[in-house]
Amino acid sequence: RSGMQADATKVVDDGFADNLAAVWLRLSEPFTNDAQLRRIARVDADWVTTRAMHSAEAGGLNDAQDQIATFWRELTRINADQQRVDAYLEQHRESSAPAGFIADCFYATAAALHLGPMATIAQYTDKLSELARFKREITRIQAAPELLPPAQRATLPIAVQRWNAQLVDMKREKIALEAQVLDPRRLSNILVFYRFAMCFLLRMVDAHAAFPHAPFAMPAEGDAEIPDAWAMLPQFIVEDIVEFIVFLTTHAPDTLIDPTAQVGGGSEQLRTFDDVLPLFAVVFLARPGFIRSPHLKSRLVDVLHMLTYRDPREDDDY
Repeated sequence: RSGMQADATKVVDDGFADNLAAVWLRLSEPFTNDAQLRRIARVDADWVTTRAMHSAEAGGLNDAQDQIATFWRELTRINADQQRVDAYLEQHRESSAPAGFIADCFYATAAALHLGPMATIAQYTDKLSELARFKREITRIQAAPELLPPAQRATLPIAVQRWNAQLVDMKREKIALEAQVLDPRRLSNILVFYRFAMCFLLRMVDAHAAFPHAPFAMPAEGDAEIPDAWAMLPQFIVEDIVEFIVFLTTHAPDTLIDPTAQVGGGSEQLRTFDDVLPLFAVVFLARPGFIRSPHLKSRLVDVLHMLTYRDPREDDDY
């Protein structure tokens, strides 16, 4: 469902995938909505290797058809090629992690968001680009009809009428997607989860492995300092965080700017991204060896730019 050319007839629809993600987000609320993130240490960094790859008899989660292990095995990793992944899995074939609801729920929620809301957001941005291109093409042809062959020029009014009808249908699809992807409550819930995920990822590379309960300590430079568990993490976890922030800054900035969010429906307040997001972007730009994908690094630059850019027209002296 999250692939570039996914066949819509062979994968679950947007509604099912988004509802599944909503259920997992609710299940994760007890530990992600905690302002102090006291349960963050219970998320096993090596969960994919020691839990998802093993059968239930061996204390893992894999099913009899090997579908769960196959899903996690085939994912692109943050900083490891397939040869290194296979060697690491072989090395830890006998290793297994104890069952833990928080770790299971964290990775299942991340996967559900990847296959649900993030895939739907990608559809929405693609629809916006398609709509803009189509409108530009109609405008271009109408502005210079004399460039068309005589036969096409004669039928241009009928063609324009047909194109405008198609444009109306595309706008309806866009509005339907907006009702889903721009729901403020839904975006806020995803935001809280990704805040927890960013803290977990920063904790993995923290020199003292104590973040967020202690100030972040920048890791040393060099490939030798990159933990194996970090290198083996699915790339989509980092990728989805970055793409979600880019989406918010472009299409729903109020969700990101809002300085507080209700935690668990109570009076306690949780800061959203203003304390974690800049650190997240700066750390992985300052230590680029932790991330293998050049595209992902460039998107981190986009995030930092969007967070720090100031329109000169907003300046009183402009």
